[in-house]
Amino acid sequence: MALLNEEFEDQEYFRDMFRKEIGKPDSVYEPDKEIINKYKNILPKELIYYWETYGFASFMDGLYWLTNPDEYKELVKDYLEGTQFENRKDIYVIARSAFGELFIWESKKGNTLSLLSMMNMIFLSADADRENFNKEEDNFEMNRFMGIQDLGSLDQDDASSKPLFQRALKKLGKVEQNEMYGYKLSHFLGGKESIRNLEKMDLFNHYSIQKQLKEPTISISDMENNTITY
Repeated sequence: MALLNEEFEDQEYFRDMFRKEIGKPDSVYEPDKEIINKYKNILPKELIYYWETYGFASFMDGLYWLTNPDEYKELVKDYLEGTQFENRKDIYVIARSAFGELFIWESKKGNTLSLLSMMNMIFLSADADRENFNKEEDNFEMNRFMGIQDLGSLDQDDASSKPLFQRALKKLGKVEQNEMYGYKLSHFLGGKESIRNLEKMDLFNHYSIQKQLKEPTISISDMENNTITY
């Protein structure tokens, strides 16, 4: 009984953190019942709670979004094709940022992969990749992931290490459901990492174009062994 109480307290603790840090949604797209029912036995029940409570919603003027995994299946498949991750199964985009960063949930492991379109990069957490969660642990990890989202990491810096989001929001307006802020000319083609080079664009097209221009860089973070590789 003590364990159950502790789990309940953890659940409410992280949910409360989400409410305090992320806040109320500013745009909401109600999920179909078919989507909810489809994923009830696939993804952790904690994520289903967020969908039922908030919907597929944007927060903080579009800086952070909860997403419909179905909409990103083809994007992820195409972007990972030809990489060491192309045969991964049971991976789902559950959230994204205004700058097109996609957070991927992998069954029994958690947030193993993140895709960063602006930098044309695939990020792997080696620590998460070593996990083999049972159903209860998977749910707890989702609860924790939602509650401790690092808002600072959702923003992007320009070449002078100055955050871009508030300036982009003021200049370009809020990104909509399928939009992102991205560089008109990619940095690896000589484009400057500056607000002047930034515009709103279709997120799905941006990923496709980036992949065609250059194969994505792979970055692996291994906190257990204190290493980061590219």
